[in-house]
Parts: sequence; C-alpha cells; structure tokens
Amino acid sequence: QFSQGFFSMTQVCPQCAGEGQTVDNPCRKCRGSGRLRREATLTVKIPPGIYDGATLRISGEGEAGTRGSPTGDLYVVVRVKSDPRFERVEDDLMVERNLDISEAALGTTLEVSAIGGEQTKIKSPAGVQHGALFRIREKGMPKLHGRGRGDMLVKIKLAVPQDLTSYQRKLLEEFSRSRHGHGNGAAEAEAARDEGNFFKKFFG
Repeated sequence: QFSQGFFSMTQVCPQCAGEGQTVDNPCRKCRGSGRLRREATLTVKIPPGIYDGATLRISGEGEAGTRGSPTGDLYVVVRVKSDPRFERVEDDLMVERNLDISEAALGTTLEVSAIGGEQTKIKSPAGVQHGALFRIREKGMPKLHGRGRGDMLVKIKLAVPQDLTSYQRKLLEEFSRSRHGHGNGAAEAEAARDEGNFFKKFFG
C-alpha cells in the first residue's frame, strides 16, 4: 500500500501473491505451490436405484490444496442410460402393452418382463379400456434411500387393425349393427348369445 497526495492505492505483492510469505528454494516442478497436475482412475461404487443426474461425493479426491492445505472433494454426476422397454417414474417402471380388439373385449393373460429379466403374468379382464393401468407390486426400481422396490406399471394400449379383410370387415359391421339395435336375423341373435365367439371368428 502506498499513498500519493490525496490518493491511497493497494496492490497484491507480485512475489508472494498476497500470502505474506515466499519460498526461498521453490521446487522446479510445482514452483513452490505444493501440487502437480496428474490423472487418476478411480473406482466409484454406484448404489442400486440411482437416478439420472444424481451427484456422488468422493472425499479427498478433488483439487489439491496449496502449500499443505486440505485436498478438496470430487463430485461425480451420474448419467443413467435409458431402457427402451421402460419409462421410469421415480421408483416405478412403466411399460406399455398393445392389445387387439379381441384381447381387450374377451380378456387375456399378459406376460411382462421385469428389469432383471424375471417374467410376471397378469390377467387383463374382459372389456379393459385403452389407457387402463395395472400395478405389479415390488417389480420396479430399488429404492435409493430406503428398503424395498417400486412397482411395475403396465399401461394398456388398444391396437386397432388397419388391414381388415373383406370378411373381417363384414363381421365387424354385423357386430356394430347388433350393438346398436339395427341388426336382424341370425347374425344379431348369434352376437347376442355369445360376443366372444364373434371375436374368435373375427381374429381366427
């Protein structure tokens, strides 16, 4: 610090960089800073259930302190690769399953693969609607900060056929007429007795 007239100016010492002390015989490699740049490979344990964007702290593996001061920590940001089979919703996993008209109307049994490859069967009831959601307990992701697992959510999507044959179209038209009270004769009576046979014939 020095003064000139009415002005007072302060600047950092160019030799000690404001630390108040200098090294008489500095190391040629670190130039007296007490640290060197190097690369290291570390093994990091990732806990089950980790989510995308989570940060893990590794103590003492960060930037080295100057002149004997403590070393900082290393922070690892985790990026989780997505799986095309599932959509993660917190600790739950959602999977979509397509049902055709006959499966939705008559009911069916679905086989669903869990995250570890385990096969689980669920029963879809007759008349299930598009967007219906079924929950399979404890088949989701491991809970990061707790015990147990999330659930598997199975979302139903109704797949409407786009390549009907003329015979299938005729059967579907007969079914539509019977449902709306415009049918007549044997076709309506048969549909009223057993709609299940209609769908079996339609997709058979």
